[in-house]
Amino acid sequence: MANSARFKALQLRVRELRNRFLPANFSQSGHYSATELDNARAFRVLVHAELEHFFEERARDIAERAFDLLRTKSRPSRPIIHLLSNIIGDQHGLPSKLGTQTTALSVTGKVVAQYKHGITQNNGIRIPNILQILLPIGVLESEIDTVWLSTTDGFGAKRGATAHSASIMYTIDPQDDFQTVNQIMDGVRDLDLR
Repeated sequence: MANSARFKALQLRVRELRNRFLPANFSQSGHYSATELDNARAFRVLVHAELEHFFEERARDIAERAFDLLRTKSRPSRPIIHLLSNIIGDQHGLPSKLGTQTTALSVTGKVVAQYKHGITQNNGIRIPNILQILLPIGVLESEIDTVWLSTTDGFGAKRGATAHSASIMYTIDPQDDFQTVNQIMDGVRDLDLR
């Protein structure tokens, strides 16, 4: 099975950001100019944004494709089953009387719309953000590498510090961020293949 077009676009974009913002050769001593450190901060913030966008759009694609499969071929899928088990709010399933125009398909459509709306409210790639995106579309906990999840969560926390603090409040190592992003991308690639 091949990776999605969205993942391939993410890979390309992360490579572009690496080439644009990180030094071609990392410092053996760990010393970087102020410009190189500012560029590393930009790399961190922009890669985070690209990862967040990828998760949101890829999940939206999966939910929409699963709903289309149900609508056109009457074939339920793992994402649809998980989305239906994730009903929140005033959704109560099928009616107990005739003439309501409520069908299994209309309930499912509402649930998919609810999930897609929830994605628009997402703000990050910390553990709760990722789980609220992945679990409702059928990714099982056992399919999520906990080391990858922790690494991604840590990167999300560092992005928060970068975006919301003055540069003198924290340190950044361009090589460390590059390696972390590579680890995250490896895990994203594996998830994308599922």
